[in-house]
Amino acid sequence: DLLASVHADSSSTLGEDAASCVGSLPPGSTVFVMAGIADRSLTAAAGLLHGKGCQLVPLLYDAAMFAPKGKKPRGESAVSPDFIDELRSAGAHPIVVPTEAYPR
Repeated sequence: DLLASVHADSSSTLGEDAASCVGSLPPGSTVFVMAGIADRSLTAAAGLLHGKGCQLVPLLYDAAMFAPKGKKPRGESAVSPDFIDELRSAGAHPIVVPTEAYPR
C-alpha cells in the first residue's frame, strides 16, 4: 500500500515520501529507495526512520550515466561522496549501484 502512493511526477520529494511511512512501519522495518540525484530530504528521512527503529537503504545511481549524450544531469549525482557521507551520518545504509548493473 505504501509503495502505491509514490509517484514519479509527485510534487513531494523522495525523502518526504519515505518519511511519510514512518507511522505505518513496525520497528525493525527497512525502507529501500532508488535515487540518481542527491535528494537532501533523504537525509532527514533517514534520521527520522532511524529514530523510530527503522532503517533507510538508498540504492544510489550516478545521474551522469542517465543524462542524454552531451548533457549534464539536472542536479548533483546521488553517488557524490558528500551526499553519501550525509546519508551515513543520518543513520542510512547507502549502497552505490555499480555502473555495470545499469541498463544499456
